[in-house]
Amino acid sequence: MRFQKKLVLLLLAAGLTTAAQAQQTVRYQVGKARYTKVQLDSLVAVREQLIRAKMPDFQFVAQTISTETRGDTLLHQMKLMAGNAAVIANMAGYQKFVGQLLPPFELRTLAGQIMRSADLRGQPLIINMCFTSCPPCVAEMPALNQFKAENPGANYVSMTYESPAKVTEFLKKHPFSFTHIPDAKAYCEQFTTSYPLTIFVDKSGVVQRINQGLPIRYDAANKRPGTEADMTGFREAWQAIR
Repeated sequence: MRFQKKLVLLLLAAGLTTAAQAQQTVRYQVGKARYTKVQLDSLVAVREQLIRAKMPDFQFVAQTISTETRGDTLLHQMKLMAGNAAVIANMAGYQKFVGQLLPPFELRTLAGQIMRSADLRGQPLIINMCFTSCPPCVAEMPALNQFKAENPGANYVSMTYESPAKVTEFLKKHPFSFTHIPDAKAYCEQFTTSYPLTIFVDKSGVVQRINQGLPIRYDAANKRPGTEADMTGFREAWQAIR
């Protein structure tokens, strides 16, 4: 009799859990707007149709940045991205690291010191992957310098596949205040072959966000791309690792 009562209680509990899961609302947030899955798919399809009218080899995709539960809502934070097949494939490659421990590294800095990823635990870590002849990489460096100056208490690292000599010569004309690690081709290529790329790692060593470069704000007055970097996504990623 007691066994039967326990079995009934377990079945009731399982039923309540299933019912609660069934009642959970799933939403997809892009900026400040929230969509159902059908609405998001429709938005992506419309935008892809528009962009392919001008660039037939481009795709438009919705990239999941993070997922959280708010009350009875499962909320996926999304980022809309456009690019050719190679860009989309590259993005899918590096996003698999999000939510995982940062692959360990032991590399020599430009100053000749050995830096180990394990020694950087306990503080947020931002890794910017770039190279010296990459215009988008160079364009975002002033904004990154300013962000670092305004937000101490983190480790800021710049990695490149280029030689120490090339990085040293570059820094004479282009100040970049991150700690530099040259000759890091093998490590960088685990993540990307498209630059710049910024990896946001929390105090426990877990990758929380990966962003593909800083977008440039549009100059509405002159109807053309401006010169100021849009730090919105960067700051959101920073909040995720503080």
